[in-house]
Amino acid sequence: LRRGLREVSPGATRDLAGAVSRLELLRRAQGDLAATRAATEESLALVTELLDEDPTSAAARRDVVIQRCHLGDVLVRQGELE
Repeated sequence: LRRGLREVSPGATRDLAGAVSRLELLRRAQGDLAATRAATEESLALVTELLDEDPTSAAARRDVVIQRCHLGDVLVRQGELE
């Protein structure tokens, strides 16, 4: 899916990452930590891919940091980190 979207639009990966991030927030609000974690990991993979493609991108760096923070928060809530 990611590869196909990128062929359609260069910004599609970033758009998909944003959509998955919004899904993450929805799942968090619903209290579904497993779904929140899955969405966070998917969003992190997408923004990491963007950073790998352009290591000089400040936006991609910021997005990776934000998603790592979100993942850390989910792991704490799941009791996997202290």
